[in-house]
Amino acid sequence: MALPDEYRGFLREVGNGGIMPGHYCDFIIHPLAEVRGGPHAATPFPVTAKRLRARMRQRAAEGWPAEGVLFPELEPYWDQIDQPPGCLVFGQYPSADALLLVTTGELRGSVWCGVCLGVPELTRAGEPLGFLPWFADTLDELLHGEFGPVELKHAAPRTSSEVDGS
Repeated sequence: MALPDEYRGFLREVGNGGIMPGHYCDFIIHPLAEVRGGPHAATPFPVTAKRLRARMRQRAAEGWPAEGVLFPELEPYWDQIDQPPGCLVFGQYPSADALLLVTTGELRGSVWCGVCLGVPELTRAGEPLGFLPWFADTLDELLHGEFGPVELKHAAPRTSSEVDGS
């Protein structure tokens, strides 16, 4: 299983993890050697893009579910392997909520938070954030607050050749 391009580029060009400045407190990106989930990273991620869109529309219409879990299909995995399959735990927020990077399927490269058994990090328009836009957005919150003036403009994911300069 190859790491998603944006995450590989981050490791190669920015650094191998560490404590990162955050809006309300620092957050952690684990060094690659400490990333969790390798044995299950090639297994299909249980949520599809279609399911994500449907659930986000439902949440917009009905509000947050009373039980607090957006994707109940992820719950058994937290009990069995301490995270969903098809992703890596690459860091954590100050609240100790895991940061997940999806490694398989249609949502490959998107960042999720372990809060409420799995919540995608989304743009204000409701689209899943890839690793680099998520990282930029998190740093933007540091500079401007949670709802700062900068609206993310997403570029296409970088390819290995773009990262390597080849």
